[in-house]
Amino acid sequence: MALPSPYSLPDLFYGSADADHRMSDADTYFRLVSPALNQIISIREPIGWDGAEWTLERDTQWHGINFEFTGEEAVLRFQQVEAIDFIELNYSRSGPNVTLFLEWGLTDNTGDLALQTLRLNLAKRSKKGGELTIPAERYSVHPDIRAGWDTVLSMDQKKSLINDSSNNPVAITPPAPSILVLHSQRIKKTTTIKPMPDFQDTDWVSFQNDGTSVLQGGSVGQSVGQFQAFRHFLLYFPLTVERASPAEVDTYLGNNLEVDTSLPQSSGHALLKIATDGEYTFSVVIDFQVDCRLQRAAISISPPKIDDYTLNCYLVVGNTKHVVGSQIAGSPGSRFMGVARYTASLTYTEKLPKNTDVYFYAELVINPSRANWRGTDVRLLVYSASINITANTYAPPSACPAYPVFDVLSHFMACLTGRQNAVQSSYYSFAGNDQPTDGGGSHRLITNGYYVRGFTGKPVQNSMQKFLSSLQAIDAIGLSYKPTDDGDVLVIEPIANFYRDNKMLSLSSYSVIEEETAGEYLNTGVEVGYSTFPDEGPQVLDEFNTKQQYALPMREGATYSAVSDLIASGYALEMTRRAQFSAQPNDSTTYDDNNFIVCASQLAQLTPEHSEVTVTAVFFMVAGKASLVFDLFYKPAWMAKGVTFLVSGTEHNDGVYKAIDYLDSYVGNKNQAVVTLDRQITEELVVATLSVSMDFAFQAERDESFESVTGVLDPETTYNLRLAPRFNLLRHAPYIAGGLIYSNGSEPIRCTYVKNNGTLRTKLADNAEGDLNIDSRKLIQHNDDLTVADLKYPIKPIWKPERIKISTKLSTGQMLFLRACLTGAHPDPTLHYGFIELTGSNGVIEGFPLSISFKRSTGEAILILLKKSLSLSQLQGQRGCSFYGAYVFNVFEASQPGAIDPWIEQCTFDNFQ
Repeated sequence: MALPSPYSLPDLFYGSADADHRMSDADTYFRLVSPALNQIISIREPIGWDGAEWTLERDTQWHGINFEFTGEEAVLRFQQVEAIDFIELNYSRSGPNVTLFLEWGLTDNTGDLALQTLRLNLAKRSKKGGELTIPAERYSVHPDIRAGWDTVLSMDQKKSLINDSSNNPVAITPPAPSILVLHSQRIKKTTTIKPMPDFQDTDWVSFQNDGTSVLQGGSVGQSVGQFQAFRHFLLYFPLTVERASPAEVDTYLGNNLEVDTSLPQSSGHALLKIATDGEYTFSVVIDFQVDCRLQRAAISISPPKIDDYTLNCYLVVGNTKHVVGSQIAGSPGSRFMGVARYTASLTYTEKLPKNTDVYFYAELVINPSRANWRGTDVRLLVYSASINITANTYAPPSACPAYPVFDVLSHFMACLTGRQNAVQSSYYSFAGNDQPTDGGGSHRLITNGYYVRGFTGKPVQNSMQKFLSSLQAIDAIGLSYKPTDDGDVLVIEPIANFYRDNKMLSLSSYSVIEEETAGEYLNTGVEVGYSTFPDEGPQVLDEFNTKQQYALPMREGATYSAVSDLIASGYALEMTRRAQFSAQPNDSTTYDDNNFIVCASQLAQLTPEHSEVTVTAVFFMVAGKASLVFDLFYKPAWMAKGVTFLVSGTEHNDGVYKAIDYLDSYVGNKNQAVVTLDRQITEELVVATLSVSMDFAFQAERDESFESVTGVLDPETTYNLRLAPRFNLLRHAPYIAGGLIYSNGSEPIRCTYVKNNGTLRTKLADNAEGDLNIDSRKLIQHNDDLTVADLKYPIKPIWKPERIKISTKLSTGQMLFLRACLTGAHPDPTLHYGFIELTGSNGVIEGFPLSISFKRSTGEAILILLKKSLSLSQLQGQRGCSFYGAYVFNVFEASQPGAIDPWIEQCTFDNFQ
């Protein structure tokens, strides 16, 4: 069918699904274009062009389609003197890096149609005799991206890797980081402190009285005090840390086996010092015995004796003394007390601030009847002693710089190409003029460990290759290049975007060259999750954002690997974040240079009621630091360490401040928010308004989007539930399931390996914002086995693991049409990234193009299609596959010709269930 009149070649850039001989009959023109000289000359066809093919080829990893002229590079030979002179002139001006283009297109009596611009690579030029040989590369962003694919890029980079016409790096503008408010994830650690296995014995320890009478013990009328004639004895147990002392209870000072006369509070003899705010449980068990005897004075009428004694054991936490067990008392009435054995236990829980001292000791108090003793001998024998400390700890919230994923992609693209705004991604974009809602991945932010610790000196860095691969492992994304008037745009969307249910073209005349199983779409297993997470230290067994492996019911194929180098571990994030509150906040940490990905709730475009708060505030100096204190009840969600905010309404302290520290504290019998400010203030008590920008920040997501979360220590403070490996698996499910299209839906998919926490169970809330492929609102056990059906529903597999190779005839217009459709450039979006329909006597076959090779001179085309997975509603006939559910082999064999629908071969096991 011919194209409608009036016919105009310049209007046919997007081609047409209908064949038209006039485009194929158009002549080809060639032009050399020099931006540096601002000149264009027409030339004859280069030698080697006549054998050229047009190709459309799908990237096997990234799934987008590239339009090529004889592949990545075509070697062309120029013999025309005008062409050689023009090329050499440009080379003499700028050398191998000169920018010189070969433009080609079609021309007829209706005008010109430019089809492609190729870049001549003069770094590979060769001149021999009267011939100049130069490779021609397609001109797009792809060569620039390819050249810097593995180059480490920085989010503060201001110059691209590409030079302008003056041979200077193109200046680019880095995006301003957003502010990400991080909460405290509760960390639970257990430390056991106990003595060596053998009994510990002090033997007899002597204490000499310092009385002044000849009897050495003082006279009856003399005051006999604790530190004159020793009556009070402090007993210390030989406690050491069984496992490495966690940071939450540092610094551990330890106890030695000792009998002393000084209270530990007065001698600084703390067992340990609490380093982090939290809820602490102390479980104390003690078993010891003590004996005491009085020494007779050198001159004495009668021997001294102990009228009575008391023995107690104490756990002292801060200023609170807790008795461990029950007091032992006795009245020996002799110089010898006799052995007193003390066995007791205590479990005690309290919320404690950091820097709280903890003491553990026993106290023996004797009461001699006479003052004529010279001193006392005490002997302590410890059978066992232990303190088990369970620390459920937290730290103040903090804020750090972070970038939405889209900003990172856009800036990295600018670094590689010199072009701002060269990325298109609905999935990672926020709602805007061209997008009614936020994309499913738009609320993912990227930061690094250095930022998380409250510093800003090291920018977020990564390579485009590593960053995109890490995102693909999480979100199952692909990429393609879309031609626009301003140059190619990098399109980044979920893989399904490049395999749409849109029919682009129907072919009825074709020859099948080959049909085969596409083995690269078969997998025997899946590895999913993250390469980096805490493997040692507290709470590692509670961490779920680690790595999982699954066994698929296939005998042939490779392992489907989706492992991200980004860190999604909440514990890695929290342990790094807490470094800023430690005694050595400037010390480097394990993850300083790593990139974290954090799911967040957007606080952007805050309403006035959420962006500001009016409070009764006290500005005053605390230990030389400017501070702002107000009632904790009125603390806004955005207030945290690192936040910049505006103070107004005061007499002396209006202005912009940065919170260099923040603490919830109990001050003046009230719970108060205490903010340490970055500059000096004038002390005053005043009603003040605190506010932030309306597009201020993001807040890390917790469990607010989930109806149920179990299997973790504290769901309410957990990070990145959406990024759990099982959810990542479900995002990849439509592409894994394609290789299982013929498998029975009940066949198992075994979860064979879970690193650390395998007990996580989640259920998204009904009103929660969805996330691609994980919003079924099912209760999910994250280490359970699955079935093949679990990967196929509710999202259908996109393809079958089968290729069909055909030969056919295409017109130039049809080839241009397919190029426009498969690169997302066609004006009609219902044709983008679709499939080709093959019709004939054997029924209908639908397939996504993997490659198309086209010779314009003859119209011959070779197409390789990946067969599309068909749902029941797409099958021919009204009976559907289920009609044949009860058939067995003999019934099929006995059927009359024509009685069996020809499309039965397209049915799968699942269709019969």
